Amino acid sequence: MTNDDRGHVPTPEENFCVNMKLLRESKGWSQADLAEALRPLGLDLHRQTIQKIESLIRPVKLNEAHAIAQALGDHVDEMVSSPALRFMSDELTDLDDKIVTAQKALEEVYSAQRQIAFLMDANGHEPSEGDLELLTTSHENIQETVAMRFRHQRRTYASMLAELPEDERAGLRATRDLQTMGPIGRRVIEKQVELGLQGPDE
Repeated sequence: MTNDDRGHVPTPEENFCVNMKLLRESKGWSQADLAEALRPLGLDLHRQTIQKIESLIRPVKLNEAHAIAQALGDHVDEMVSSPALRFMSDELTDLDDKIVTAQKALEEVYSAQRQIAFLMDANGHEPSEGDLELLTTSHENIQETVAMRFRHQRRTYASMLAELPEDERAGLRATRDLQTMGPIGRRVIEKQVELGLQGPDE
């Protein structure tokens, strides 16, 4: 069984085998390492058998699937789902964590600003222009700083791009072309353009 045809929808078994290999490699395990981890679970599979399962040459049995999932720290019902969907789910969870972390960091910034301002007032301290700038930094100021860094990165990218042969430049530009993106990609890019993180033609 192969996934060469674009119209082919992977079966749950194919998904399991792909996820099996991805999880094994993410642990830094060889096929022999996985075989060793399966023995305490009552499953004696040779390295060659694991290689055949991962290559979709040999079907995986139900009892083998449960033991393999357990050894890899996962569950069969998760491993039969699409690897791409699993990846997107993990990335969205990571993105959610990053957003929460950013929100907490902003809360800490605003809290520190209030505390320092209170101490300055209580001690009759006259803040400098630099102090005032720090004390009044807001989400918008931070967003502007991030946008400036993104613009600098784009200029660096553009200068590197200019040094490449035209055929390579065309290929790279095509991968960044807004018109080649789907509706979700366009929506994200349009929002980033609105925030100043990207130029409309980049």
